[in-house]
Amino acid sequence: GMRMAKTELTKKLEELLFQRLGRAEIGCGEVMIGWFGHEIVDFITCTVDKNRYIKCFEIKVSKSDFHSDAKLTFIGHYNYFVMPEELYEEVKTEIPYWIGVYAEKTENLLSGKGELKCIKKSRFSELKADKEIIFTSMLRSMQREWFKCLKQNKEKKNKYSETLNELMEKATPMKPDEGTVNAEFICDHLF
Repeated sequence: GMRMAKTELTKKLEELLFQRLGRAEIGCGEVMIGWFGHEIVDFITCTVDKNRYIKCFEIKVSKSDFHSDAKLTFIGHYNYFVMPEELYEEVKTEIPYWIGVYAEKTENLLSGKGELKCIKKSRFSELKADKEIIFTSMLRSMQREWFKCLKQNKEKKNKYSETLNELMEKATPMKPDEGTVNAEFICDHLF
């Protein structure tokens, strides 16, 4: 139902945030700021230049979602909401003047043809957290994702070699005259 569509939309918006990173910015998702707080920024980027501007992005996919966050985690030099265009139309009068917006139509998001467009510019703000803390928080998030990736790859690799070993056992004829194994047999068992 709605919950499913919601997480689907959230995921798509996060994917598009990764895609908009060029060579000029590095970024990562779900960054907890500091070591003891519970403030999690959906996505943070840092420009790769002498300014090292911090941009914060909050993903919102529904009206209740948009209203839920009392403590907003807009701590960057530039701060944005990321949302379906339809939601933007509903809440645009409630968006503070200094916060920008990236948006895309829901149907484009769900069909995978989406591309984020900046439809409202963000005004420059002073950082609301220490830059060092923001950087180390970003690094921690990147490390978490990296470990997750390594773990998944290891599990995939293990599962794959187990399957392969089983196949080899099934496939190896006991006696030479028991015939050979064809590719079809292997495909049937692998997929």
